[in-house]
Amino acid sequence: MTETLTVQPGQAHLFAAKELNMGSWTAVAPVLRVQVDGPSGKSHSLTPQVGGIVPVLGVTATDAAGGVSLSQQQH
Repeated sequence: MTETLTVQPGQAHLFAAKELNMGSWTAVAPVLRVQVDGPSGKSHSLTPQVGGIVPVLGVTATDAAGGVSLSQQQH
């Protein structure tokens, strides 16, 4: 499952949980990677590090020398 969204500098977006109907039970799809395409066209990615199921995953993209820097916030 892939979801793509364009977020302009200074804006934020919260992706809702992606639930998968497994018939008699429901699974929540994990976030495996966050990717940002920087102004130079170079891609930067972050693999979230979490323990168990977390209700909110915070990731911040900031300007960095030569592109974009991604960091994960603890909630």
